[in-house]
Amino acid sequence: MFARAAESDEAILAVLEKAILYPIDCEKGEGIEVAKRYNVRGYPTFKVVNGKGEELECFIGYEGPEKWVSSVEAGVKDQRTLDEKAKAYETEPTLALARSLATAAGTKYEFKESVKYYKAARELEPNPILAAEYTE
Repeated sequence: MFARAAESDEAILAVLEKAILYPIDCEKGEGIEVAKRYNVRGYPTFKVVNGKGEELECFIGYEGPEKWVSSVEAGVKDQRTLDEKAKAYETEPTLALARSLATAAGTKYEFKESVKYYKAARELEPNPILAAEYTE
């Protein structure tokens, strides 16, 4: 589904002007070590990394071009690593940080942590209709 969209969807093609998509088969060859390094637990897992290989965003699954583009753009826009985002969240929690950290925790199957951040995102979301998206 994603592979077809990546070839033709204008929004995906536009974001790929700002980022490099590097597919890796994490079940064979060098992909096994990459999966271990980045704690890949589900497929497809998408990681937005900087030039040093540090994670800026990560998410599992393809839920359509709008959500995919939004997730990749979040990593392109905010170049802080996930660790830096977690530290920033401690002193100044924002909706964007809560969403990013919730998704990242979920990709590692750290569900308690993920739920904590999703609850915070729901509280930080000013639009009650959108807040309903952050349910447990």
